Amino acid sequence: MISAEWKRLFLWLNLILWFSIGLISITDKIIYAQSLQNHDKSSDQRVMELMRRGGLLEKQGAVDEAIAVYERVIQEYPTATYEDEVVDEGMYSEDARERLNVLHCLKAKGHDFSTKSREAMVKVIKKAFQSRDIKALIQYGSCDFYIGKPETDSGWYLLPDQVMSVIIGIGKTLEWSSLLFNPSGSFFTVQTRKGKEEHIFVLSNISDRWIWDGYYTLDNKILDHLWAIKKPDK
Repeated sequence: MISAEWKRLFLWLNLILWFSIGLISITDKIIYAQSLQNHDKSSDQRVMELMRRGGLLEKQGAVDEAIAVYERVIQEYPTATYEDEVVDEGMYSEDARERLNVLHCLKAKGHDFSTKSREAMVKVIKKAFQSRDIKALIQYGSCDFYIGKPETDSGWYLLPDQVMSVIIGIGKTLEWSSLLFNPSGSFFTVQTRKGKEEHIFVLSNISDRWIWDGYYTLDNKILDHLWAIKKPDK
């Protein structure tokens, strides 16, 4: 027969054993959670570094190398997200895909169309709209083309062929005699013939050459069409 004293000792040993197992289990869970957290942080750092590297390679003109970096982001970090002041949350893979589209566009075109003066750029844009020459408009638009709403932070990038297929229709409504440059000369506005709307064409001066790289409007119908191209699943 086991004495009452041995039974108590056996019971205490079992309690200590189970308590220790519980502690180990809890500790393992904490360590595992921390490791996941550290993994996420390191993943964020890695994808951020890749995106920065891709941007640097773009500036250096190393197009093929930048393409390889962005393709790696899409493949290795398809669901990695970041907080954004405009859209609340963005995805690195979507940004990488956007940059890939621009770079492939540049490879196909060779380089963005440019003119020596802004007046020369206005002239070719005006002629293309008046003649409804969509091929010319696509050629004149920068691969890095920005769509926006005046005086807001709302905007996004599209390829020139995506943009021109939508805005070519405004050509028949524009009153080119209303053309007016802003003080800095970075964009010009053209009103419709009825004077109810303004369409804004953004120009940039890069290395003493002018490119057409943006379009702004308050026309919600146009913006909705362009957003549907940007986010076809929305």
